[in-house]
Amino acid sequence: MAVGTPAPDAIDLYNKLLHLPFSATTEIKQIAWRLRWPRQRDGATAVAYLQTQIMLGQAAKAREVADSLWDQRYTLPFEVAGSFAAQLGMLGCYDRASDFIKALGDKGEIKPLPVTIGASALNASLWRGDLDKAEAIIRSSQSKEQGRIASFREELNQVGLAPHFAVHQKIVHNAVADIQCTQSIFINTEEGVEFRQSIFVKGTREERRRIEDRIDDALAEYWRSVRLEEAAHIPLITTSVLDIASHWPQIYDRNAA
Repeated sequence: MAVGTPAPDAIDLYNKLLHLPFSATTEIKQIAWRLRWPRQRDGATAVAYLQTQIMLGQAAKAREVADSLWDQRYTLPFEVAGSFAAQLGMLGCYDRASDFIKALGDKGEIKPLPVTIGASALNASLWRGDLDKAEAIIRSSQSKEQGRIASFREELNQVGLAPHFAVHQKIVHNAVADIQCTQSIFINTEEGVEFRQSIFVKGTREERRRIEDRIDDALAEYWRSVRLEEAAHIPLITTSVLDIASHWPQIYDRNAA
């Protein structure tokens, strides 16, 4: 893929996508058509088109576009590269996302990294079950999330799950790796501690429930293998598989009508 001149308004269209709910499928499809990918094959257009496929729940197509961008990642402008790093994390490509974000930090003159890229790095670390890395990212950014992650880690230690968190996350990821379009994590510390993670896919309610059942069965098998209760992670860690159309806009405008 040659990095050339962006399609008309590619960056503006990408920014517009960030303010749309994922349920706005007609408008998202219109933007995808306007981007003219792959005929228009510059990096900014590809990243914007990739965003449309993520939002439409087209996991296979999104991965195809992401793979085409991966070999060209170091030719992308910094802002476009940061968006691509975030998209890799959305798709569950956590190793690639983490490696690319580190490379951006090592090579860029911008330090610390922008908040959006730092958030992507934090999310990738949590989905990989790497709490050491997550805490290091938080310390460097002085984020308010530091207390929440510390509380979660303390609770994991208290119930004896800290050594198993990375395996837990890998089991979840393996169940959704081919269909994941985006994800979210929230650590609730208001009443006890709860690590809530959601994976967004395109599928019926019954299909999504079957995925959750597969995750539960795989986790139960693992907990038995290490002589723990079959639902040892509940209620501390909860995983939901949700409809991609239910995802909120990535940038929420509180002033919108």
